[in-house]
Amino acid sequence: MSTPPKISRPQTVNEGLLQRSVRHQMLLQRVGNREAARIRKLLAQAHGDVLVQLERRLSLITQRGYDLGPATTQRLQDLATGLGEMMSPVMKQAQLDLQRNLTDLAHQEASFQAGLIQTLAPVPVEVVLPAIATLQAVVTARPFAGKLLSEWFDELGRRQQSGVLQSVRLGIVEGETVPQIARRLQGEVLDLTRRGAEAVARTAVNHVSTHAREATFAANQDLISGVQWVSTLDSRTCAECQALDGQVFGVNEGRRPPAHVNCRCTTTPVLRSWRALGLNLARAPEGTRASMDGQVPESLTYNAWLRGRVQAGDLGTVEDALGKTRAKLFAAGRLKVEQFVDQQGRTLTVQQLQAKEAEVFKQLRLS
Repeated sequence: MSTPPKISRPQTVNEGLLQRSVRHQMLLQRVGNREAARIRKLLAQAHGDVLVQLERRLSLITQRGYDLGPATTQRLQDLATGLGEMMSPVMKQAQLDLQRNLTDLAHQEASFQAGLIQTLAPVPVEVVLPAIATLQAVVTARPFAGKLLSEWFDELGRRQQSGVLQSVRLGIVEGETVPQIARRLQGEVLDLTRRGAEAVARTAVNHVSTHAREATFAANQDLISGVQWVSTLDSRTCAECQALDGQVFGVNEGRRPPAHVNCRCTTTPVLRSWRALGLNLARAPEGTRASMDGQVPESLTYNAWLRGRVQAGDLGTVEDALGKTRAKLFAAGRLKVEQFVDQQGRTLTVQQLQAKEAEVFKQLRLS
């Protein structure tokens, strides 16, 4: 006797929105990583020029006979100012390039959300896109983690100039050679600036995508009853974001990601029920009515969602989210999503993963 096919409850629109939002956020994290990599390359080139200039100018300052009297202190101040002036155009270029890309992202995100709602709704609904000026303001006029995008880059520049002065001064006091001072500067100042800029880029991508999404929700409050917070929920997720997971706020009310620098959380809309929308579905199929029940979906973690894709044989989606090598590691059940990022939420490169998980790579014959 054959086993009858399992009949599952029809998936609701809001459940579908949640699942798509989880997948979309994983792709957005890759966008953030690409922006961080672009800024890293730009700053690395500029920092190389800074170190060349540092060694040339520092050799003059540290000639025999100089001490840390007023004259040398002024020379160090001039050195820090000069190197800061060298970096200023580069930092500005990094900011403007990121700002341009974020503006494109805001428009893409608004269009994506509108299309997503129209695609998943079982009946035709009209979704309004937010005004262009509203989306542009998300990028330039809305602060994240307490500062505007321009203020973040201004602060990075000031910290870098101050760090140059302090690092060089300490090197002279310690009697270090010029190459030693250059290495100190590289490790204590320039690397910190680069990592700070990368974190700003990732956080800005989350910020702009979240609030472009929010602007779309605000323009369609006749369709949307609330906004649900969705956290990654792995060992890298902070207690604050864990506590916010699954909470539902009104449109333009309550908390929104990013909760902090390098936050990986997202949001998903909660559509109103067909009755609340004033739709006459009394004669519509039961599945259509059930799919538009207006209920808030249960929380879904990235790890659980991706595992479901593996079980469904949808490895293409897993590769889109993680990349080919990470997808193989995940599909084999050897690594979890949380193991693909470091403590700051930065995605580990394949080389870094291989260094940490050499035995797993060997067993799976990955290189």
